[in-house]
Amino acid sequence: MKKLFLGLKIDSTYASLVFSDSLTDNLTQKLELRLLKKRNPELGELQPEMIEEIREEIIKVERATSSKVFKIYFCFPQDRIKKIRASYKKLIHPKHSLPLSLSCITSALKEAQLLNLDWDDFCLETYPLEFKVDGKIFRNPPLGIYGRRLEVDVLFYVCRREDFLNLEKVFQYLGKPYQEIVLSSLAEASSFREDSLGKGNFSLLNIGRNKVEFSYFRNFLLEDSFSFYKGGKFIDEQVSSQLNIPGELSEEIKLSYGSLAESDLEDPQPITIKKVTKYKEIKRSTLNSVIFASYKKILEELKEILERKDLLRKIDYLVILGGASRVKGFESLAEQVLSLSVYKPALYVSNLQDREDRFLASLGVLRFPFSKFNIKNKYKRKESLFSKIKNFLEEYF
Repeated sequence: MKKLFLGLKIDSTYASLVFSDSLTDNLTQKLELRLLKKRNPELGELQPEMIEEIREEIIKVERATSSKVFKIYFCFPQDRIKKIRASYKKLIHPKHSLPLSLSCITSALKEAQLLNLDWDDFCLETYPLEFKVDGKIFRNPPLGIYGRRLEVDVLFYVCRREDFLNLEKVFQYLGKPYQEIVLSSLAEASSFREDSLGKGNFSLLNIGRNKVEFSYFRNFLLEDSFSFYKGGKFIDEQVSSQLNIPGELSEEIKLSYGSLAESDLEDPQPITIKKVTKYKEIKRSTLNSVIFASYKKILEELKEILERKDLLRKIDYLVILGGASRVKGFESLAEQVLSLSVYKPALYVSNLQDREDRFLASLGVLRFPFSKFNIKNKYKRKESLFSKIKNFLEEYF
């Protein structure tokens, strides 16, 4: 029986499943994509009804393809993550300089984790930001460098142990083991072709239904990530309250007629809306003005956070994901408010059409094991002697 690998993301409003018959660096092989919408989005991610639907969908795909899901690669929700920064000093030898081995570096990182994380913290990702060997600074792991003292400046992305244990119960119910649990932002970044990413530091901005997620990458390293609750739902509430229209219609009207383009802000075209038994007319320009002001408020709040964190000046370009990426004129508004250029890199899978924002993470999580965004690959990289000498000289001087 053939093996299947499953990339899984469970959001507050939907679950996206990507089945692949092989796990390779290139995601152009045959894929099976499934999108399941939640009936009660307000009840959180791990609803029993949604887990049951996922289990049934897995069984259906297995039967249709005469295959068996072998491993699950799961996208961990960004809003359930907290970041802990720590430093640790390790004595390699009291008298002699010794070459640093991989085991020495990894043991230093493990010791830093034991000393700085609480019992309730479960570590999902460990990011060494900087190494010092006898006071000399290295950005990359200083493998083979001679020294007596090692200092590491490290970033831990952790979740609550309770959340992780609940997730393990989900996998037990599905009857499938998980291979890897990956932060959503790392999975999304891994869905892009690395040769199509622009030069410099970049950020991902994902405006979803309930929240805004933002991630900052320096040299393929996730240096910061945060979220706040003000997404598409906030826009719909503003449209509903300010235009006095039913809440259940506001999202549909926003998607059908909404635009942030300058030319559409003055569009006098009337829109007819059914309100219970009566009909109401509003100008498209009025609708677009409300949407424009709401998105601008979200971006201004984001700018405030970035300035407070001193991140804005470090970002070279912005990549926009989520529903906002489909709103006409949003890119221009983001450039205007944040004073950043917006860039759209190419995807490894290019035929997603309008479903792109729903499947980015569940596709990218399957490519993550081979991605430059996977910090473990930095330690596994095989280099020629010339490359090692060149990297050493660049780092040391």
